[in-house]
Amino acid sequence: SLGRLRSKEAVAKLSKFVSVSKLGDRVAAVEALGHIATADAINAVEGAFHQADVGRVRAAAALALGATGNAAYVARLAEALKTSPGIDARAACAQALGRLGGEAAGGALTGALEQDSALVREAAVRALAEPNVPCPPDVFKRLLKDSDLRVADAARQAVSALRKGK
Repeated sequence: SLGRLRSKEAVAKLSKFVSVSKLGDRVAAVEALGHIATADAINAVEGAFHQADVGRVRAAAALALGATGNAAYVARLAEALKTSPGIDARAACAQALGRLGGEAAGGALTGALEQDSALVREAAVRALAEPNVPCPPDVFKRLLKDSDLRVADAARQAVSALRKGK
C-alpha cells in the first residue's frame, strides 16, 4: 500500500526495505518505488540496481528503470546486460532496453543474441522487435533455427512484426 502513495514518507520507508529486508520484500519495495516514479523514488531504484547482490532485486530495478522512458539509463542497462551474473537480471535488462529503445539499446540487444542463456536471447529478440528499437531484419534469420524453441518462436514473431511494419 505504500507504493500507491506518492509521499516522501512512503519513498523513505520503501527505500529502507530495498537493502535491509527479506528478498521478497526487497523486490516488492523496488517495484513499488518504480510505480511511484518520483525523482526520489527513481534515485532509490537506481541505488538498488547498482547495489543489488540478488538477481531478482536487480531485475525489478532494471524493469523500473526501463519504465521511466529515460534514455539516460540505456548505457547502464546495456552494461548490466553483458555483465550481470543473474540470468533473470540480464533478461530484465533486455526487456528494459526494448522499452527505452534507440540505437544504443539496439546494439546492446543485438550483442545479447550471442549469450548462452536462452532466456536472455529470447528477451533480446522480443526487445529488438519493439517499434522504437532499430534492428536490421536479417538479424533474426539465424535465430529462426535456434536450438531453444522459445527463442526460435520469438524470432518468428519478430520477423512477422517486421513484415507488418513493426
